[in-house]
Amino acid sequence: MSKHRRDLVIYAVSSSSRKEGKGGKIFIRVGYGLRALFLVLLLFLFSGSFCQREDGENLPFQVISNTPGNSVCPEIAITPDGIIHVVWADSDVTTGDWRIMYSWRDISERNWSEPVVVYDRGEAAWPTLRMDSLGNLHLLYRDWEPGTLFYACKPFGGEWGDLEVLPERTWLWYAQCDRENRFHLIYEPFSGGIVYHYLIRNPDGSWEGPYELPARADNLRFVIDGDGKVHLVEGGGSIFYSYGDKDGWYISEMIYGSASAEWPRIALSRDGRLVVTWHDPHFHCGFGTYNIAYMVKEDTSWSSVDTFPMCGKPRLDRIFFHGSDLYLLWWKIEGSTADLYWSAWDGNEFETHRIETPYFSMTPSGVIRDGRLYLVWIEEMEPKNFEVVFRVENVK
Repeated sequence: MSKHRRDLVIYAVSSSSRKEGKGGKIFIRVGYGLRALFLVLLLFLFSGSFCQREDGENLPFQVISNTPGNSVCPEIAITPDGIIHVVWADSDVTTGDWRIMYSWRDISERNWSEPVVVYDRGEAAWPTLRMDSLGNLHLLYRDWEPGTLFYACKPFGGEWGDLEVLPERTWLWYAQCDRENRFHLIYEPFSGGIVYHYLIRNPDGSWEGPYELPARADNLRFVIDGDGKVHLVEGGGSIFYSYGDKDGWYISEMIYGSASAEWPRIALSRDGRLVVTWHDPHFHCGFGTYNIAYMVKEDTSWSSVDTFPMCGKPRLDRIFFHGSDLYLLWWKIEGSTADLYWSAWDGNEFETHRIETPYFSMTPSGVIRDGRLYLVWIEEMEPKNFEVVFRVENVK
């Protein structure tokens, strides 16, 4: 064996920051023999310190739900005291009923609390979790039939409160908190007509409304700006944008005309930039594949339509601003599996990170705090057996 020194190249792929198909290289110049063997042994023993993942049993995630039934629709929030809160809908294998489950952990710890049923009134499904600037948690969910909406609040540092039954049935709704700690709910009532109803819950617990707003399509999403105004998008063929408040829309316009645009999303930055995204097979990048389309509004004008490079069959679930960067949480079916992705866009560079999982991943929810992205999603661990799972990623 040659006694000349060689380059021993060790590849380390950090799952929390790697890009698809790439790994970081660590070059260590050593000699062959006992010294090389000793260094390799040290790197093996301590590799977890620089390639550590929040996983258990060699999985790239933690399982939070761990219930006999199916767990779906997870939502996450982190309160100012560093507590991570997760809610989801869970099926009871004994009764067949659906209920809302809850689990929490300290941001600096690893272990989660045992999942508990917090609400089981109605056939509980599709929970929405929002946090206001005081750290109060607002929970909204709907039963399967007949479409009743239920609301509950968990005051900062307190316990979950009593359920409130909202006055109208619906199958389509969305909710947000504003900077004044008010909870805004816009929904399409069962009563019919091309109209939305708009409720506002004040910090003292009183409700305003419902106010009536014209509707243009469906699949609504909205954000609330610093003045308490609503920026709403709808999609169901074309993409519509509306701006206003409880007294009505000041602007209501079609910003993109199509027969196949759907699933719009909207995000608002602190400096007033609006980004609207949507799915449309018209923006194909190969047979049966497409990218996600978007438009940006600054001041009073919209940009031309462009696309994010997410080629395949992506499903974009959430977009939000953190600082000046737009974050996108999405998943993509590839063969018989689906992996999770998150992307960051600074207005120029679009950077994508892939979380490879051994199963089928979908419907992510996430929040950023102190340079880390805290993610929950559902994972099909076995055929027709869904669990809520958790993972932490490093961001900028």
